[in-house]
Amino acid sequence: MKIQTAIKFRPFNAENFYLGQCHYLNASRITFISKLPLAIGIGVEIKIIAGAIVADKLVFFAKTHQSNKREGGDYEIIARIKSIKATH
Repeated sequence: MKIQTAIKFRPFNAENFYLGQCHYLNASRITFISKLPLAIGIGVEIKIIAGAIVADKLVFFAKTHQSNKREGGDYEIIARIKSIKATH
């Protein structure tokens, strides 16, 4: 499903979250734009930002599948969703 929403993501080997822009999401895949290049096969924790809040109640754990450099210097990241954690 095409979607336009901000995300926060953190590679599993990083302490900090980074901002990105999600533009595709389905049950098995998420595609987002990032200024940070990510290596293929790295695990990523992803949180959707809904409006001005972070939807911490829904967390995606994914593994990068593709990282394509785009004009302008940012990257299109395609990641396969491995699990989804919903908290209350």
